[in-house]
Amino acid sequence: DLILTSHWKRALETSLIISKKLNLPYEIDEGIHERVYPQEVHGSLIESEINRQFNKELEENFFNLDWKFLGKGESLRETRQRAERFKEKIINNYPEKNIIVVTHGIFLRCFVVECLLPKECEDQIYIKLFHSFYFNNAGITKLEYNSQKDLWKINYLNNNLEKGKFLF
Repeated sequence: DLILTSHWKRALETSLIISKKLNLPYEIDEGIHERVYPQEVHGSLIESEINRQFNKELEENFFNLDWKFLGKGESLRETRQRAERFKEKIINNYPEKNIIVVTHGIFLRCFVVECLLPKECEDQIYIKLFHSFYFNNAGITKLEYNSQKDLWKINYLNNNLEKGKFLF
């Protein structure tokens, strides 16, 4: 029925292609972008000192939902909160609708975990589930929401298509 897309370039370009192919309207959702890291990390070379420092601290803070590199950007907890708001938006604003969401890997992982776990789950349970799966680019995940049972069902998770073959 509708495409909801991140406003970040790659997601928006993908949404425009899908919209044209499927003849579906799209809306930009400012809240479903990728986790925000400090500007110093963006565009840095893999072998750069800032990137090495980032990866070292990321590994050291693997189970810390509140960590921010250099104290800047967005923590995983903040990304999780955006995912929780988006889940509520989907439930409340699009009942009985088929929605295509074009977003990014870390945000998508947060969203899926939000759908699977109870609202007030412990941080360690959340973070372990979050780190239990990874999403490749261009993978397709299909979730269904049952409003009577308040239950999300995973039909498939990160289903990658063969290169050059598409669903539409």
